[in-house]
Amino acid sequence: AGKYKHCFALDAPACAASPLCSWGEQSQGECGVNELHLLQTLAGPKLSKNPIIQAALQAVTCQKFNEQSCSLHHTCAWVTMEGASMCDVAPAIAVKTVIRYPQVVIDLPRATMDAVCRA
Repeated sequence: AGKYKHCFALDAPACAASPLCSWGEQSQGECGVNELHLLQTLAGPKLSKNPIIQAALQAVTCQKFNEQSCSLHHTCAWVTMEGASMCDVAPAIAVKTVIRYPQVVIDLPRATMDAVCRA
């Protein structure tokens, strides 16, 4: 994860030139870590097809779209949660994933706790 530290010091053109970085990813008007790249790197090829990783990758992808472009992607939907609207994984896709992989419901909180413990 140390290879991403430089992203936070980059200006917009340098940020756009780095595949590790993304403008506005964590904070508006600033360079940050390309979350999609980071997640793919952390998961590696062995876990790339894991349903939790796939769901997280899809969520990161959808969250890059605005309200107009969100509807152009069949796996994304404009949703309102806790008073905030954003593009996220389409509810139908999320439900299909849970039905197909019910273990995800058990594994996701466990994975979150593991990540918090390691942080």
